[in-house]
Amino acid sequence: MDDPHPPTEQVLVQRAVDRVAESTGFSLSFAGFVTEHEIQVSAFAGTRTRSLMGLRVREARGLGGLVMLEGRPRITKDYGSSQKITHDYDRAVLGEGVASLFAVPVPLGGRVHAVLYGGAHGLTSPETLATGPVLRIAQELATEFRVHDLLVREFNRLGMILPAEQRAEASRAGEASPELSSYALEEIRASYAELRGIRARVEDAQLRGRIQQLGDRLAALAVEDGAPVDPGVLLSPRERDVLSWASIGHTNAQISRTLGLRENTVKSYLSTAMNKLNTRTRYAAVSTARRLHIIP
Repeated sequence: MDDPHPPTEQVLVQRAVDRVAESTGFSLSFAGFVTEHEIQVSAFAGTRTRSLMGLRVREARGLGGLVMLEGRPRITKDYGSSQKITHDYDRAVLGEGVASLFAVPVPLGGRVHAVLYGGAHGLTSPETLATGPVLRIAQELATEFRVHDLLVREFNRLGMILPAEQRAEASRAGEASPELSSYALEEIRASYAELRGIRARVEDAQLRGRIQQLGDRLAALAVEDGAPVDPGVLLSPRERDVLSWASIGHTNAQISRTLGLRENTVKSYLSTAMNKLNTRTRYAAVSTARRLHIIP
């Protein structure tokens, strides 16, 4: 089994920074996490010097410090002459040759968790500096942070899930695979449902695919190694979304709000799932889907 653990947040940030520098009108990008009212810049792409290395931006200072304080994006088309920001970091920013700079907050848990920058070497026409793509990348990064935080709570904070390698070793030795505690199993099911809910609201196909893989890996922890899966029952992604929330006791109205669907649409998906599973009630559908390892 592949390693189920999520990539580190630093890896996620570096991916976002690379995307800004490669696929937007900004020629360079950098980002950092917010700790103790300070941005510690740690990811770079498209830079020409080492001027930005080790940069720390205090709250309310410079462009990023304002973004951290206000929790909203800010842009300056001529960084060197801007009178709307302090110039504490001119040596680093101008030393890199940055003329235009855009900074976007990336939230997690109701606070600014990181700040993502897009910069341009030299003055650039406003049309070139389209901020929309950077905003989308920041939004996707915020979603990835949320997914990462959810999985870390499962794999690290709870400390109840036996590593897949140990379970596989027990299976090879002919021993019974150690069972998860009932509490750990319910936590896996709740987190799986939350991942399905996040995935349902994400537009980017690549990010949806990554969330799907993480959810499948998480669900696999609840399955004994080598347990059979019935390939004859194929639920649609929406049917699985709805059933995963129903499996942890959510009503149709709650599922409707979580997934952004009409309540009648939720009922329809549950009905088609029950038909495919050859069951008459939602509870029987959940039980059958778990037995077939369609949901954890």
